[in-house]
Amino acid sequence: MTLEKKILRRSFFKYLVGFATVLGMNNDLISTRILESNEKALTELKHEIKTTKPLELKVTENFPLGLQIMKGKDNLDLISHQGEFYLAFRTAPTHFASEKTLLQILRSQNGTEWLHESTIQMNSDLREPRFLSINNDLFFYFLKAGTDWTKFEPQNIYLMERTGSGWTSPQKALEPGYIPWRIRNHNGKAYLSIYNGKDLYENNHEGKISLFESADGKDWKKLKLEISAPYAEELEFIFDDEGELWGTVRFEGQGGGIVHSKDLEHFTLKRTLEKYDSALLLKHENELYLIARRNVDGKVDHSPDFLPDSLRRTFNLIRYSLTAKRTAIYHLNKEKIEIEHLFDLPSQGDTAYPALVRCDENQYLLYNYSSPLEENLDYPWFQGQISETNIYMQMITFLKK
Repeated sequence: MTLEKKILRRSFFKYLVGFATVLGMNNDLISTRILESNEKALTELKHEIKTTKPLELKVTENFPLGLQIMKGKDNLDLISHQGEFYLAFRTAPTHFASEKTLLQILRSQNGTEWLHESTIQMNSDLREPRFLSINNDLFFYFLKAGTDWTKFEPQNIYLMERTGSGWTSPQKALEPGYIPWRIRNHNGKAYLSIYNGKDLYENNHEGKISLFESADGKDWKKLKLEISAPYAEELEFIFDDEGELWGTVRFEGQGGGIVHSKDLEHFTLKRTLEKYDSALLLKHENELYLIARRNVDGKVDHSPDFLPDSLRRTFNLIRYSLTAKRTAIYHLNKEKIEIEHLFDLPSQGDTAYPALVRCDENQYLLYNYSSPLEENLDYPWFQGQISETNIYMQMITFLKK
């Protein structure tokens, strides 16, 4: 990157900071936080969905004393393994890259009170924590990125394994420059989606999403299902009762997409005007539900028609950063191949990196992060990213109508 381009990029981010701060502090420009719901879609569901009030996770009550936690807390994953819960999250000064970033791994008997397992520090940014339980073994994957807060610089995916003596040292895995997104178990095997993060926010980005398969969590084989499209990222996926893969894709600055594959080789991709950030799919009685970050501003592409293509995505990225966000629950209609918004969960500012564990036949434990819920902090997304965020937990119950 040239010196002129670096100066321009940094000036742009400084402008964002200033403008977002003005928006956040001016009550005339920020309305009271409103959580929207779609009553028509809710009445047509096969299930009634109930949620408990979010509980903030605190060091004094839930996390072990002395646990190092900074202002920013985000990027979560949660798993149940051999009767215990494991939680991982990123903590750093802000949502953006920092050499101070830590990944914390915790363990719990009840999903509420946590013990310290491991702290990962590499003097670089760390994110995208992912657990995998397979063959009675527990693995942990994460991404090491750069240190420049104005850039996204994925370097390597790392792998750790939990043994009788604790967690092993991180070892490089899979392809450099790629980002791990979702790991799923299906028919005794593990499946992992990764995407090319190099130059993600540049106009020459070559989007490429790959799907891998493993029988042991260590050796991975690339499958034929591969999505190549500019700015494609974050393939979230799940298998239905018929063994078919359903998923969502995020197209940075452009929108989203719904993926369907019957054989893990061929797939259909239906583009959507909205995109679903940090998507997490949930299958309950073969109905598919989606938890993701919702853009209150609606569809992603608001760029004026007179703008050239090279500037339309930049316009959308700026507008997206300066508008409000929510964590929301959606329904993925397999027959219509459509995603319908159901309702917003309590959330505001910077939010949505949901992690979920099934507790019994109808209940799920949900962890997520948000700007503090106790105050009216309906920041534009960017201001939320540079401000404090907290981790929250709540129960979701599905009741058949």
